[in-house]
Amino acid sequence: MALLAEDPGDRPSSATEVRDRLRELSAATPASGAGSDLSGADTKTVTTPLTGAGPGAVQTPVPVPRPGAGTPMPAGRISRRTALRLGIGASITAALGTGVAAAVNLFDHNTTDPKTPKTPDPRLRWRYATGDAVTSSPAVVDGVVYIGSTDGSVYALHVTIGKKKWAYATGGTVEGTPTVTDKVVYVGCSSRRVYALDAVTGKKRWAFDTGGTVGGTPTVADGVVYIGSFDHNVYALDAVTGNKKWSYATGGRVRSSPAVVDGVVYVGSQDHNVHALDVTIEGSSA
Repeated sequence: MALLAEDPGDRPSSATEVRDRLRELSAATPASGAGSDLSGADTKTVTTPLTGAGPGAVQTPVPVPRPGAGTPMPAGRISRRTALRLGIGASITAALGTGVAAAVNLFDHNTTDPKTPKTPDPRLRWRYATGDAVTSSPAVVDGVVYIGSTDGSVYALHVTIGKKKWAYATGGTVEGTPTVTDKVVYVGCSSRRVYALDAVTGKKRWAFDTGGTVGGTPTVADGVVYIGSFDHNVYALDAVTGNKKWSYATGGRVRSSPAVVDGVVYVGSQDHNVHALDVTIEGSSA
């Protein structure tokens, strides 16, 4: 029953103690002529050497008095509960010797930011945590890193220290790389809009609704913003006002960014086609 005690401190502290207590229980009578009462006493079996005693030598139980109430435990033997207390105390003492933070971490492994590595790579200059995944490529212009996040925001970060200069919430996920030209940031998002933001302050200059998710990167050439949309169209927008100059229906979603070279817009779509559009001919504006 002692081995099954609910409190671990009440259980035998070692196999040696179990052996001694079992031997106590197995000792039916005291040694002949001893006249001692073994009740409540531990016993130790002493084996008589065989020399001169013959093969029938008797193993005589010898009573070992158990410490009375209030008697200190013998040296070299402590209870399980005491051992546990001493172990914890030693751990805390060691932790205090190396700093309070080590003592806290002894009990709590969630006190540090999980995004911060315990041993950062020496190549890491800085790191800025956005509210969600970052799937787009950054644009670095004039000492500022511009980046979108699936948390719906566009961030402007100091290129040297990573400090946030500003953030703008678009209302949708931003998966395309921002385009920065003439101190204006152009970016699309899943809320169907293309935004033009002041590169210094982050304030909105204009927004254009395409009718579908804008997942690609805007291309700016000769004062015009070219952008594709999931509504199957390519749009040409005035870079200053955001007004539509024209649109072209490709027949499939446009996920990629248009390329503009020598007055021609090249763009692919999910209808398995690549389109080359002459920008000198305005075409449809519907």
